[in-house]
Formats: sequence, structure tokens, C-alpha cells
Amino acid sequence: FAEYDFSKKISPLYKKSLIVGAIVAPSLVLISKIAPSVLQFQYAYLVLGVCTLIPFIYILVRRPKLFPKVMEIIPFFVFLYMAFELVALHTGLWSFPGQYIGNVNILHLSFPLEEFFFWVLISSAVTAAYHEYVVDDGK
Repeated sequence: FAEYDFSKKISPLYKKSLIVGAIVAPSLVLISKIAPSVLQFQYAYLVLGVCTLIPFIYILVRRPKLFPKVMEIIPFFVFLYMAFELVALHTGLWSFPGQYIGNVNILHLSFPLEEFFFWVLISSAVTAAYHEYVVDDGK
């Protein structure tokens, strides 16, 4: 999205990440079928959001040159995700019945602070960093 690198080189971590994903995804589905209560906990959005930040911070510490690169895409996606969020709330596409640390109110629409921070603000940077580290050449 933000680079002009047309390299065909793929990170050696790609295969490892596929194996981890092939284990984690079916495991979560299995747990949801066998013992769904294990996956129900307070402030789930906050906990899972922080869990995504841990590898993100690790990636940026290991490859600090990625920081400006992944941060420069945030402004574009903030407007896109905010528009999508407000339309989805207005039309009833989704709602937030769980427990959250706070709410953001815009145009008489309310959504969790965690949604604003983890989805609207930083999800594009986190996704770009993961992609650079796991799939791309990491440069």
C-alpha cells in the first residue's frame, strides 16, 4: 500500500505462520464447540486487542525502520474505518453489547473506546507490520 517494492522475496517466517494459523484457528473452533464458556470473559475486546499489540511492538522493536512506514498508512484508513463504523452502527449492521472501558460518541452514535483504538486507529498499522514481518521481505 505504501511502498513501491516489487520484490518477489518472501519472508522465511511465512511457512511458520501458516502452521501456527492452521493450529490456532481449528483449535478455537473446537473450543467454541466443546467448551464455549472458556472463550467468554470480561473486557474481551481490550484483552484481545492488547494481545495483538504484543507481537506488533515486538516487530517494531526488531525492525524499527518499519515504524514510519506502517504509521503513514493510518490517516487514510482512519477515515475509511470511521466512515464504515458510523454507517454500520447507523444501519444496525453491528452493535456492542459487551463490557468496555469507555465509549466514543460521534453523531449520536456510540461505540466502545476499544473499537476506536484497536480497529479505527491502529489496525491498519498492525496489519501492515504483520505483513511486512511474516510475508514480505521485512524492509
